[in-house]
Amino acid sequence: MERRSQPRLIEIHEKFEQTDFGKTLAGRVRYDRYKPKDVSNERWVELLGADVNNLTHLTLTYGLAQDFIHTAQTLQPDFLSSEDEQLLQVAALIHDWAESIVGDISFGDKTANDEVEEQA
Repeated sequence: MERRSQPRLIEIHEKFEQTDFGKTLAGRVRYDRYKPKDVSNERWVELLGADVNNLTHLTLTYGLAQDFIHTAQTLQPDFLSSEDEQLLQVAALIHDWAESIVGDISFGDKTANDEVEEQA
């Protein structure tokens, strides 16, 4: 089966990580509320992996989206359109950008007001 050509979407992330917002995410970790006070963010990432860093979480999610797309192309070649594939990849790359402004609020703790603020 011929693989569809895709634009180099990772450039979205590469440009974002150079912004102040990207640098903010790079300095934050996920699950911070569970991190002991005496454990640095760097150590937290060492212990739990790159997915714990708020910035590298985005590229890992992008990789998962690519794996999903590849599997869908193999098992159900007509399941996703090229536009669907691009949308999934872009969503993976940008889905937590708002956290650079409002912080990372766990789903179970998120209020309607938090959601509105993230959307803004």
